[in-house]
Amino acid sequence: MQLIVRLALAALASFALGAVVADAAAGDSDPSCSMERMETDPASVIAPCSLLLNEHDLAPEKRAEALFVRGRGYHRTGRPDVAALDYDDALKLNPSNDEIYVSRANVAFRQRRYDVGQALLRVALKINPRNPHALRAMGAVHADFDDYDGAVSFYSKALNEEPAEPYALLFRSRLYARHQQFQDAFKDADALVAIEPDIINRQGYVDRKARMRDFHVVALKHRADLYQATGNYDLGRRDLDAAVNYKAVPEAFIARAEFLWTRGGQDEDALTDLDAATALDPYDSEAHDMRGMVLMRLRRPELALEAFNQALTHDPSDAYALRMRARVHRELDQTDEAVRDFEAAIRINPLIVRETMPALLHAGYWNSREAPRSLTPAFRDAIRACMLDKTCN
Repeated sequence: MQLIVRLALAALASFALGAVVADAAAGDSDPSCSMERMETDPASVIAPCSLLLNEHDLAPEKRAEALFVRGRGYHRTGRPDVAALDYDDALKLNPSNDEIYVSRANVAFRQRRYDVGQALLRVALKINPRNPHALRAMGAVHADFDDYDGAVSFYSKALNEEPAEPYALLFRSRLYARHQQFQDAFKDADALVAIEPDIINRQGYVDRKARMRDFHVVALKHRADLYQATGNYDLGRRDLDAAVNYKAVPEAFIARAEFLWTRGGQDEDALTDLDAATALDPYDSEAHDMRGMVLMRLRRPELALEAFNQALTHDPSDAYALRMRARVHRELDQTDEAVRDFEAAIRINPLIVRETMPALLHAGYWNSREAPRSLTPAFRDAIRACMLDKTCN
């Protein structure tokens, strides 16, 4: 059994016996290494917490607290694997702190260690069945398994405990939208947008690539997506303009650019927003990726190639950026490079095979209705043929 699971089960047994360490008292904590400071400036707590942890006579409960705060600092600054080490050490010292289990579970899910994440959440809920963060995280687990009723139940329980729990509002709204329950989806989205930015951002929105994003911008983009899905494009644009006007951060410009691009006929405006996003954060692969797609539609393949090169420099495992770069190479009559990128994309994400089949079948380069399971010689020949044919999409 994996170490962290053993730790979780041991803590659960300790809790059942009542033999737990008391939670750390915050009254005499170092304010520069505190959860309150971490919520407003995550990077700033790492150094002072490290200094505090170097003190050999630090009481166990204080050491656990400092480890948890520093772990959260690492977590919110894009270093979840490092955060996990601090969370594990904190749990050894304070196995009764349900919030540490929730944070540690988040890292486990990001590492695709789903069984570990679920085990940690179960411990958190055994310690505190009313923990809203553990409840909404368990709701997300049920959503991942397409258990609609279970997911809604856990999200609703979380919101009963904390009516403005932003992740529960966001996740439940997304779930309602996927099931075409837009009235309920908008109700949660409106509540999410109504949370004051300074308050919602204390929660910290860490995206799938472990980057901190402004939660208020995320909320506005989500509601704009709902407006777009229901044909209320003017209201969607209003929310995205509000996001950019509220804070000039990459995610705001990217969100509006995506909206402009998908609406069609506004590619130059989308490009302007993406230029702003990449100027603010030259390492944002998502912005470079979308910029490449816009430039492709504007028929500027040389510039599109530069954009996809940038995207893949910062995220080499982006299979869809590789597929798009293959198409740019094709436009530039660089067949070998196009084939290389397309095959690399398939190796990273096999779903691209299934998505490519309609184009290959329509063009006559693949004659079997059954998709190939590997890069066979026949499949490679089909890919090369497609990469020689600029109409093969």
